Amino acid sequence: MREAWTGRRFAVGFATVLAAALVYPHVAPNYLVTLLAEIMVWALLAASLDVIFGYTGLLSLGHSAFFGLGMYAVVFSVMRSGMDALSGLAVATVLCVLAGWLIGLFAVRFGSHYFIVITATLALIAFFLAMSWREYTGGDDGLSVNVTLPWIGERYSLLTPLPGYHFALGVTAVVFLATRWLVRSPIGRVFVAVRENEARAELIGYNVHRYKVLAFATSAALAGLAGGLYACIHGYASANYFHWLFSARAVVHAVVGGLGTLYGSILGAGILISVEDLLSAKLLGTYPLIVGGILIAIILVAPRGLVGMCRAALSGRER
Repeated sequence: MREAWTGRRFAVGFATVLAAALVYPHVAPNYLVTLLAEIMVWALLAASLDVIFGYTGLLSLGHSAFFGLGMYAVVFSVMRSGMDALSGLAVATVLCVLAGWLIGLFAVRFGSHYFIVITATLALIAFFLAMSWREYTGGDDGLSVNVTLPWIGERYSLLTPLPGYHFALGVTAVVFLATRWLVRSPIGRVFVAVRENEARAELIGYNVHRYKVLAFATSAALAGLAGGLYACIHGYASANYFHWLFSARAVVHAVVGGLGTLYGSILGAGILISVEDLLSAKLLGTYPLIVGGILIAIILVAPRGLVGMCRAALSGRER
């Protein structure tokens, strides 16, 4: 009974947010429409870190490598094969799943501290390779391409604000629903069991290594989708995005929003990127210090993230 009520409440909330998001570009200026599409990209990257860190307990600083791989997969697919946005995203997803699976087979065998070092090293290697292969990647200058989407016999460019926004919204909504289904499924419950007590999960009979690899490959696919989506709506890919600092930024978004919630990834990315955008326009030199202070304040006030704080408040009110 409670699950049915929770499901109905989620359906109503999701439909309300989706309806508001569809109306938003018709009442907001193009600049804010573009900003919200950008938030969706970074929310997807934060969600990828939430799957591996929030649900499985493995902190990765290497997901920027998958973000960059997905970005270049879309750009090369369009440049070399003339693919549209959806086909490019499919290529990016498959590549990142395979890469995540192969790397995960090795990386998840190590403990948490070594895992962090290995994944950060992965991102640095990818970053330096992308920078050195300038003739293919464009280095820090990057590559530009016009990504289109076929619709009723025509091709629409995603570089214009409204089509790009609607495409980002559609991809984000579908990916969010699919990821939510996964983490609420029996597989997701095993992820949580591994996070809470790995030895106990193995004692019960679960193949912990296999589930860790699955979580890593899934999160790599989400990171690749985020990078591919960035390339679709901006028509651009740069070697700079392979750097591990973009992974760290996504971790911060997930932690501030609330680990192990998925909602927190969207909330954390939305709030922090909006604050950064607002302050950078007015306080060019000092805004990083202010954003850092806001981060510390949020973590002190809400150690379980903003979603965790809201849930605790609602639970207290219901009692």
